[in-house]
Amino acid sequence: KCKFFSNTNNDISKLLEFIDLSNYDFDKLYEIGKIFKQKLLKFKQFTDMSDERIEKLYNGLEYRIKLLASKKKS
Repeated sequence: KCKFFSNTNNDISKLLEFIDLSNYDFDKLYEIGKIFKQKLLKFKQFTDMSDERIEKLYNGLEYRIKLLASKKKS
């Protein structure tokens, strides 16, 4: 059992060694990152998030999606 989104310094690629991803299709996940960013920008006035913070959150999500997809290919 592990947390994929964590505030600790875990090496995500090491965590992925214990998960079988062969049955999953990650192509559709790329759209989620774009939707996530759009929603954060839309509600920015309520969340009081800066553009920089939103970009970091978006990039973090995209990074994790790419890790999942690359792990499936290997």
